Amino acid sequence: LSATDTILVDNGGAVMTQVPYSVLALQVQSQAQSFTTSAMSNSTSITLSVAFTALTYTQTSTGNTVHLKAAPFNGERQGFSMTNIVTNLTVSSAANTVSGGAIGTTVAGASYFWTFDTASTTWYRS
Repeated sequence: LSATDTILVDNGGAVMTQVPYSVLALQVQSQAQSFTTSAMSNSTSITLSVAFTALTYTQTSTGNTVHLKAAPFNGERQGFSMTNIVTNLTVSSAANTVSGGAIGTTVAGASYFWTFDTASTTWYRS
């Protein structure tokens, strides 16, 4: 495919969307290479900007919030892992619904993922 070719993308609605190959390739590439680590302290919040983030808590922690992207594309995935136990962890999004966002207490080493559905404007835990 060339950069000017278009691909039909199912956005969950009745009509398929035409997306230039160059845009789709960039999104797939950025998702595949998106990984970061973030040091966290007690009672903090973080907004994820990449596909996967390793959250490193300096201690057993309480009252933390992880925010998923507010403007994701259909089918986008975001996730994170935990290095310590966190109690009362909540996952939210500034502009969308998050299904399964009330995690509660985590286990050290656990990973959590959500996939975005444009039609319902909802992040679904997967």
